[in-house]
This record gives sequence, C-alpha cells and structure tokens, in this order.
Amino acid sequence: MIEFILNWFIGYGVDQNTARYLSTGILVILIALLSIFANFMATIVVLRVICLLINNNNFKWDTVLLERKVFHRLSHIVPAIIIYSFASAFSDQMTIIIQRFSSAYIVLVGMSVVDALI
Repeated sequence: MIEFILNWFIGYGVDQNTARYLSTGILVILIALLSIFANFMATIVVLRVICLLINNNNFKWDTVLLERKVFHRLSHIVPAIIIYSFASAFSDQMTIIIQRFSSAYIVLVGMSVVDALI
C-alpha cells in the first residue's frame, strides 16, 4: 500500500525522499483514523448491544462482567489488532517494531481483562 501512495506522489513530480515521508505519514494517519473508528465502533455500538443483551436476561454472572467493565477493557484489543495487521505495509524493520509494540499492548489489555475477571 505504501508503494501505491509513493508512486502516486512520484507520478505528480514530488521528490522521492519527500514522497517517501509523505506516503509514510499518510499511511500512519489512515491507520490511526481506522483504529479510532474501530475503537469507537467497538466501545459504543458493540458494548451497547452487549449491555442490552445482558440486561434482558436472567443470568447473574454476565451482569457482574458488565459491572467490572470486562467487555469495555476487551474492546481495546480491536485497534491493536488493526495496527498489528497493517504493520506489514511498512519497511521490514518498522514492521517488526510495530508488531512487537502491538503484541505487547494486546498482552497488557489481556492482563487487564483477566484482572477485571478476578
């Protein structure tokens, strides 16, 4: 994807180094916007549906999960998964760094979910 944006800038006569920085910046902004949108969808839409389902049944354990904000904490994994999956669009060194930070964040969120369960 970054090559497409890079070639687009070069096609319009932008210097190759400048085009590389611009294409990387645009890709980072697009991934950030997608992650923000996915986080919004996960926290607002999905959590509302889960709240409606939980409040309309007779089980007690799912109400406790809702009160302890287990599902809210779990929704923070969505942007990290998006960032992890788009990491391959960057250079090999950046891919490794982005995937490691995303993996670490996913583990931290997982630990936070387990903490809320306990």
